Amino acid sequence: QFIYFVERVYIVAPNLYEEFWSYSAKRAAQIANEERGNFDYIILSNDIPNMEYAYPTYNKLDPRLVMAQNKAKSELNQYSFFQYENVYIGSLPKGSLISFLSSLPGSYLYIGPLEDKNVPGLSQLRELTEDPDGLIVIQKK
Repeated sequence: QFIYFVERVYIVAPNLYEEFWSYSAKRAAQIANEERGNFDYIILSNDIPNMEYAYPTYNKLDPRLVMAQNKAKSELNQYSFFQYENVYIGSLPKGSLISFLSSLPGSYLYIGPLEDKNVPGLSQLRELTEDPDGLIVIQKK
């Protein structure tokens, strides 16, 4: 029974319930933190489960800053986002991702769920890569 228990807890459960633990949000938060100085804008999609909680938590942001953003979101190209320096967390209406990204001045890094690769025209972007952790990453330097 002990071997069965260990296998279920350490091998099976993490794979079955990774969305519950928001591993993709953790990974996106790590990528954003690593790349923060390399881009003018980093856009994290709120369509990644628990993204708005993962970024502040994994990057140890001041809770007062997080509460201030919860009270008054920032605007970027007519859309509301949580903003932490050059990192923006929020959702875009379906079909507006390409126009939103192309309207940003300067360099950007977009991290979203793998389902975003089905957005019409997105596959034509040369900067599109799929992360093995179930994310798509779009960058323009």
